[in-house]
Amino acid sequence: MLYIPDIIPEPDPADGLISRASMARYILQLMAEDYSQTHHFVSWDDEMPYRLWDDVHGQPQEAALGETTLSEDDRKLFRDLATVANGWWLDLHDQDGFLPMNQWQERIHNRKTP
Repeated sequence: MLYIPDIIPEPDPADGLISRASMARYILQLMAEDYSQTHHFVSWDDEMPYRLWDDVHGQPQEAALGETTLSEDDRKLFRDLATVANGWWLDLHDQDGFLPMNQWQERIHNRKTP
């Protein structure tokens, strides 16, 4: 079952419509939660944003049942959503858990650099 978080896309104050970036963040959030629960059998944890990022960028992760997790179509969809949203989810359960792409990439870089 797909988890539907309490956070919903926020409308743009200028016109009251939901922006493409806001909708992309929301869909990215739903897909990330589904990925975590379906493939790793956890709601979310501190390592999940990094495992998902690696999987999306061609470094397949072992799933709970020992299978690689994402198809190339899923990888492309995650990448496209992250591009439109201009960021990545660090914490799905907190609206402030969405990082702009430049901050996320800095985290990735610092994580890989000893």
